[in-house]
Amino acid sequence: MDLTFDSFWQLYPRKDDKKKARIAFNRLSKKHQRKAIEDNPMERYKHRLREHIPLPTTYIHGERWEDEIIKQEATIKFPVSGSDDWVKFAAGRGIGTIPGESQFHFENRVKTEVLNQ
Repeated sequence: MDLTFDSFWQLYPRKDDKKKARIAFNRLSKKHQRKAIEDNPMERYKHRLREHIPLPTTYIHGERWEDEIIKQEATIKFPVSGSDDWVKFAAGRGIGTIPGESQFHFENRVKTEVLNQ
């Protein structure tokens, strides 16, 4: 197994602050580097919105590979972005619209609320 930072970076779903992440990763023991890569963070966070995925440095410093993986029982099929189906989809889950809210913000708010239920 390739225990380089580049291997970790390729697997990590959120690409923020690469320089700090590289420093944090390289400070890990080889054992913890292996765990961070074997954890498969892409799989761990596949059901989360980007803003709910920890920064790579947070994942590394917090040894998040040790955290419990909560599996989602069913895959949620969200409507096509920009479609009118979003209002029905949200209403069926008790989520209303906010006057003046953009379609983009509405869809992200609905996704966040549904994924956090």
